[in-house]
Amino acid sequence: MGQEILFRAGFKKYVLLTVDESINNGDLLNVGEILSQRKEELGS
Repeated sequence: MGQEILFRAGFKKYVLLTVDESINNGDLLNVGEILSQRKEELGS
């Protein structure tokens, strides 16, 4: 819990997601979709 998953855009690192109680063992995450949403939020 609390582990931050990072991604790099250019030379900067950003938090993609933080592991919390909403993510259960065995859950599948669509990282491509999460990454696209996060980049949109950042304006990248």
